[in-house]
Amino acid sequence: MLEQALLSLSRQTRADLIAKVIVSENGGNRASEAVCSRYPSLPIEYFYQDPPRPITEHLPSLKPSVDSPFIAILHDDDWWLPDHVDASLEALRQGHAVAVFSHFVEANSPRHPHVSSYKAPRVWAASGFDFSREVISLTRVQNLLIHLLDSSFHYSTFVGDTRCCWQALESALASGNPYDNDRTFPLFLRELGPLVYRPAASVVVRTHPGQDSLDPVYRESGGQMKAATTAWMRASFPDLFDAAVAYFHNQMKPGLSEQELNGVMRYLPTEQLVTLVELCGLDLAEVLAQRLPPTAATAPSPWQAMIFQLKCRLKPIVVRLAPALSE
Repeated sequence: MLEQALLSLSRQTRADLIAKVIVSENGGNRASEAVCSRYPSLPIEYFYQDPPRPITEHLPSLKPSVDSPFIAILHDDDWWLPDHVDASLEALRQGHAVAVFSHFVEANSPRHPHVSSYKAPRVWAASGFDFSREVISLTRVQNLLIHLLDSSFHYSTFVGDTRCCWQALESALASGNPYDNDRTFPLFLRELGPLVYRPAASVVVRTHPGQDSLDPVYRESGGQMKAATTAWMRASFPDLFDAAVAYFHNQMKPGLSEQELNGVMRYLPTEQLVTLVELCGLDLAEVLAQRLPPTAATAPSPWQAMIFQLKCRLKPIVVRLAPALSE
């Protein structure tokens, strides 16, 4: 799968803006080094993690190798469409933002048709029901609402300021809630400056049997962990959390038809789905108090420990971007 990821980098319309490609093998597969050797036109720096690093250490371990003001992340099983780098940097310029995430599509392979991510309706509804805009600037309240119950952004779509990226990532991993760091990472980013979203898809996320979301262990315990993250958000950002709930009731929910509300809820784990249904008419604090055990956010189970290990398998491709924004 790494082959397609690197191929997509080489096909970028502004490949000249890619100053370095850092490939970190964290799954014990030396074959990835041979794949990298087939792309001499890319400025690849290869790391073999022996032994593999846990999720809280893997990406931070690459920090000393990144010395560019801007950075992008791509998982080894995903790939970028040709305009991703150029369009993302332009979105940063337009929004004067510290980071940009983009809409993504899903496919089983490059030969299969692309299907829009089922997470997009959440972003669409929380950001004001208007995907005709090229760049959407997200308020702190909208950003938290987007991630209130589940992850809605994908690391493979991220492009942003390097310093802010590391600071937000370190905060997310140090929060005591490393499993859902793809939900908390955007929250900490937005605390550092403007955050924008591109409704136009420029990334393909591969669907395959090895994905965490398809693992039976995840299906059994994932909803409980996501609910625990929601409780963590409420405890960590109480005022912002209350504002997000109010925004949902006063601005988001009234603009949704029943069919659209079902689309926003689609594929949420049972615990989260019930929480969102009850959120439509009940006080969220009361709902959480009824549904979450007191130790849910602080006592990882053996299942959670296994999930942490599953999430460590991906080889991230950290792309160091040249300082084009100053041009």
